[in-house]
Amino acid sequence: METANIIQATGVRKTYDTGKLKVDALRGIDLSIQRGEMVAVMGPSGCGKTTLLNVLSGLDDLTGGQVVIDNAPIHTMSDRKRTRLTIRARPRMLTATSGGASTATDTRPSRARLA
Repeated sequence: METANIIQATGVRKTYDTGKLKVDALRGIDLSIQRGEMVAVMGPSGCGKTTLLNVLSGLDDLTGGQVVIDNAPIHTMSDRKRTRLTIRARPRMLTATSGGASTATDTRPSRARLA
């Protein structure tokens, strides 16, 4: 059964391990975004905004949980398919700034430059 959600994240966890220190950047995030819905990611500096956007777009790997984009789990995608997804999806996602506010950006090249 097809879902109306374009992005479905369940139990998303991301831990950075330096060898001496483990930092839990994301701890069990659940998120659903429907097609056409606008979402802002806001919070103080260092709370995980950029990390969340990176794992949702397939740019970073998850430590745990699952992200499904347009009914396709990103952890099952090949590197090539994830790269295409990132190129297509990331510029349309909201980008977080270090000041805690989020701004919408669209940095895709124009069609003229793609041809």
